[in-house]
Amino acid sequence: MRIYAVLIISTVLFFGSCAVNKTQTTRNTILKRDQTISIHDITREYHIQYPKDSKSKPLVILLHGHGGSANQSIGKGIGNAPQKVWLDLAHEQEFIVVVPNGEKGPEGKRGWNDCRADASGNPSTDDVLFINSLIEKIALNYEHDTKRVYVAGVSNGASMAKNKYRSHF
Repeated sequence: MRIYAVLIISTVLFFGSCAVNKTQTTRNTILKRDQTISIHDITREYHIQYPKDSKSKPLVILLHGHGGSANQSIGKGIGNAPQKVWLDLAHEQEFIVVVPNGEKGPEGKRGWNDCRADASGNPSTDDVLFINSLIEKIALNYEHDTKRVYVAGVSNGASMAKNKYRSHF
């Protein structure tokens, strides 16, 4: 019985020490995970990494692919991390990176409503409004260069970036 108690206590201590710090600070950048914004009573999530002095810095928004997530795309989950390199670049070049989560569609996978008629698995959320609201919130809180806002994505996220934001910025 004592062995089981020791194993349980050891397991609790081990996993307790693995708790994720939602804010990570490096020499010149800060990564805040699990931030939220509400749009039409829907709470949406995103991560943001920004330089300590964000004034007049560019903003890059990274959109994950269908079936992916903000965590997965920057290496905080399972699978490939196709956009993790952007965090390193933002750290070196001092710009703001925002990595939002898409919503779950009818098949239960996260993605973006890029308005393609042949993409029945995409969610029906107003993702253009979400991204625009996110850009406005970031502008209020971080004083970035509003003339240098870029949206990039992978797969379904790339379709969203290409189709919806090519003429906006």
